[in-house]
Amino acid sequence: YIDMKHTGMPKGWVKVDNYTLIGSDNNYSLNKLSINSNDTTILLDSDFGHVEICGNYNYKTIGSSIMGIINSRLSFTDKSTSKASKKQNRFRLNAEIKDTEWLSSIFGIPAEISSPLTMRGSVDDSKKTISLSCNLPYIKYNGSEYKDINAYIRTPNDTLQAYATINKIQKNGGNLVLKAKADAVDDKLLSLFDIDVNQEKPISGTLYAETNFLRNETGEHVAHINIHPSVMMMN
Repeated sequence: YIDMKHTGMPKGWVKVDNYTLIGSDNNYSLNKLSINSNDTTILLDSDFGHVEICGNYNYKTIGSSIMGIINSRLSFTDKSTSKASKKQNRFRLNAEIKDTEWLSSIFGIPAEISSPLTMRGSVDDSKKTISLSCNLPYIKYNGSEYKDINAYIRTPNDTLQAYATINKIQKNGGNLVLKAKADAVDDKLLSLFDIDVNQEKPISGTLYAETNFLRNETGEHVAHINIHPSVMMMN
């Protein structure tokens, strides 16, 4: 039973046991799936993982809350005229996805993982803060292999910080490692991009960039990008 009439938030429960989806190519069996939801908590527990969201939230406005927090550091829109969410979101998220067979069987997404995908985080509209992290040790997607995938976004003090790294396993046994780091404050974005290709003839380098967000003479938002001295090495 799920009720969404009054608050725009799912309230109720769903429980599924011993379910089998029969497809043209293969079948997918689900031993258990339970979802319980009320005003402050969503709990999902199943064969493929566990998700918990606790706090004050409205699923319709979570996206606008995150964009509003980012916009408080970088002016993508006019801060004075941008619409604030009527409901103040303040919640914590914990998730662990242990299996992706359902993605392939139900949605045709060719993804396989050997270790759990974990996500941890919190969002607070009133304090304009966000802290989200994601970790995935290994994934095989559409025949390509990736490992050591990590990403986070957080807001210490008045700064927005983001970081991401991924290691692609090459067909020749080498590795392509990509890293990106960004810091944003007062409409200024400082970015660093690293590339490291571990192969017979290695390639490595770092790109530094600075982006300023401001208004032009007509009042439109524009971005000025400045590429700082960077390094690229090929052996």
